[in-house]
Amino acid sequence: MDGAQAQALADLLGISLEEAQALSQQQQNTVPATVLTLQEDRFAVEYVRHAGATVKAMRAAGIDGPAAYAHELYRRPEVRERIRELRAAMALEAVMTSAEVVKAAMFLARFDVRQLYAPDGSPIPVHELDEETASAIQAVEVAEIWEGQGPDRKFVGFTRKYKVVDKTKPLEMLFKYFGLYERDNKQRGLADLTDDEINARLRLLGAGT
Repeated sequence: MDGAQAQALADLLGISLEEAQALSQQQQNTVPATVLTLQEDRFAVEYVRHAGATVKAMRAAGIDGPAAYAHELYRRPEVRERIRELRAAMALEAVMTSAEVVKAAMFLARFDVRQLYAPDGSPIPVHELDEETASAIQAVEVAEIWEGQGPDRKFVGFTRKYKVVDKTKPLEMLFKYFGLYERDNKQRGLADLTDDEINARLRLLGAGT
């Protein structure tokens, strides 16, 4: 984990940078650092899955007993440490570096609708789109096409309508990240800029990559 990821993890969990780095190193081990019984480990997993509901976690783990026993399990130091480890692992998977965020925004800002169509002009089915192109789609409308009427009516295919994401938000983020708003335009949003101003800033973005 690099410094940016460690800091993001620290901010997410509300811990120090050193603790985040230690947790990251700990998660690289295939064997949990905390030794528990099978029952305790199941409870810890379900506790994280059920967002801290102790009784629900106990039931989901297949443990019989009164509600007081669920609270007793949670109070055990080794169980609490295991919960901390599991939460850290989940947080690690959710962390995105600033570079990854900028890359995603850059793709959306430069997205070309022609990427949704095959060379023959037909729309590419959603399940055949690559991951980046699919991320630019906000909604898909599919309608059946029929010919004829009554018993002679025949199904001939589908029509697909793709609604792509609005480029305004990723462009706003990129302009701010790269400092492309001029000093006298600090209070102006993207909607207030002219087409020439937007195109000029996009050219700067292209030159910086």
